[in-house]
Amino acid sequence: MIVLSWLTGNPSRYKTYVGNRVSSIVEQIPPERWGYVVWIESPADCASRGLIPLELLEHELWWKGPPWLILTQSCWPKLGLDPLWCLRHLLIVFTSSE
Repeated sequence: MIVLSWLTGNPSRYKTYVGNRVSSIVEQIPPERWGYVVWIESPADCASRGLIPLELLEHELWWKGPPWLILTQSCWPKLGLDPLWCLRHLLIVFTSSE
């Protein structure tokens, strides 16, 4: 959600690097195409969750992204977060990792 909040702010508020990236995204991609990926389904978070490079080699999320990404965009999760949906996903992750 941090990046989405940057995109809705004025790029001049941020340091040069972030401001330039925000400007570039805002100029090239319309807001209706922006989306949010829950942390548990974000490939960008795989390495920061403690996976070592060898584990990333066979980590499906790292290589393919979240499972819904292959569906039509109308089937993608909506921006609003449903707390029950998040809780179910957390339970699935913690119970399946044992």
